[in-house]
Amino acid sequence: MTRRTILALALPSLLAANDDFVVIAKKGNATPLSKTQLKNLFLGLEAVWPTGARIRLLLGPPGDASRIAALKHFAAMTEADFSKNSIRLTFVGKNGSLPATLDSTLVVRQFTQSLAGAIGIVPPSLVDGTVSAVTIE
Repeated sequence: MTRRTILALALPSLLAANDDFVVIAKKGNATPLSKTQLKNLFLGLEAVWPTGARIRLLLGPPGDASRIAALKHFAAMTEADFSKNSIRLTFVGKNGSLPATLDSTLVVRQFTQSLAGAIGIVPPSLVDGTVSAVTIE
């Protein structure tokens, strides 16, 4: 088994603005993303990595502080706005690109480690050697 270390990336536009959350990716897959790409992920629009692989956004449960902060920061949405948008997309049959809601931010980190193309929103305290912080441009 190889020793894992945190990939040190500069996060000036993300952490300088908000210390409540970090966008993470599987170790070694921390390709930079734009704020627009993250907004499109929250809105359920299709988003892909530069390689063409699909990006899958993973969120903690409704009411989670990192989820609320990221919704506000990237999509200018409240939890209620996000729920309405999700219901609307489900009703019109376009819910395939919606962010996945998981039971906890610990589960978000675990799934981010194992799912190809996945990114997650977690508190900074959950960034460890198994995931990398994503730079937001």
